[in-house]
Amino acid sequence: MLVPRMSKDLTSRVVSPRDLTPDELSTWDDLCTSQSRYQSPFFSPHFARALASVREEVSVCVMRREGSPVGFLPFQYATRWHRLLGSAEPIGEPMNDYFGLIAEEGMRTSVQQILQLTGLSHLGFTHLEEEQLSMGLEAERPEAGLRIQLPGLESTHWEQLRRSDKKLVEDTERRQRKLEAKYGPLSFRFSAADSETLGLLIEMKRRQYQSTNVDDVFKQEWRRRLLQVLAETKHATCTGVLSVLYAGETWVASHFGLRSASTLHYWFPVYNPELREFAPGRVLLKHVCNAGPGEGIRCIDRGAGDTQAKREIANERHFFYRGVWFRPGSRSTIVRAMSSVQWRLDGIAAAKENQRAASEERAQ
Repeated sequence: MLVPRMSKDLTSRVVSPRDLTPDELSTWDDLCTSQSRYQSPFFSPHFARALASVREEVSVCVMRREGSPVGFLPFQYATRWHRLLGSAEPIGEPMNDYFGLIAEEGMRTSVQQILQLTGLSHLGFTHLEEEQLSMGLEAERPEAGLRIQLPGLESTHWEQLRRSDKKLVEDTERRQRKLEAKYGPLSFRFSAADSETLGLLIEMKRRQYQSTNVDDVFKQEWRRRLLQVLAETKHATCTGVLSVLYAGETWVASHFGLRSASTLHYWFPVYNPELREFAPGRVLLKHVCNAGPGEGIRCIDRGAGDTQAKREIANERHFFYRGVWFRPGSRSTIVRAMSSVQWRLDGIAAAKENQRAASEERAQ
């Protein structure tokens, strides 16, 4: 294992992800495939390029040593005013579940060096994965995240879960039998890439937000377009995966997520509200878990949030961090005053969202 070293000999350029050179794009991809800490599709250059195709103000700082690219930090400006103030946030916010520096193994940096290389005066973030701290980055307020590590083809996660939580497994299977008895046999497609299925998912997800009095994530057009672009993205480090479950001719549930190598990020699940009594969300996740190993999936990442419903099926815990980085200067002083209020509001909003997610998952 390489010992992290402070990189003082770096140069940088800030560009749109669409303007990366072939060498830069290849290096970024290689960093993601060669290091397990970057095997989330949100670290992929193709996720950044998808975002840049649907909205402005998306940038990436390319860090070079002796002319060769060695690190990448994607970020965006919420508005043109934020650009003038040098105030940034993670790309795609809030359509992004990971944030951080993608760099060669052993590289160590600092917050002030990052801000200098990017030209930023302020960067506020959530979802900084815990391994990023070993690179010299700073953060606070940890939040747990959960993953499902899947077995190989010799068994299924559901069979293993039967030994640890027999009551949950038997309840899910009982509901599934009742669902099939009323509507017909279940049919499941792990990857159903068609615009009609994706359109249904977005429509039903928007209805779900409305019925639970939660801000509509897909209210803004660029977010709907992003899912459409990602559904057609097929790269080793970022592939859209749209799964769908039917009982006879009745739609039960769908999920849209992103895949990087053997990791599937479980992102936007939605279920038929008329079938709530059959725990359709849980039945869908069961099918995704069971199909995963045959599709080359070894890990299902549930993102941030440690709710009871997630904890019942997950078997690995890790941590995300949030924080704010400032660089001394007049622009930073202005942004600091503005962001202190926003930071408190974001914390309140995050708490409410966690409560809503917990309530919704219990229904599934």
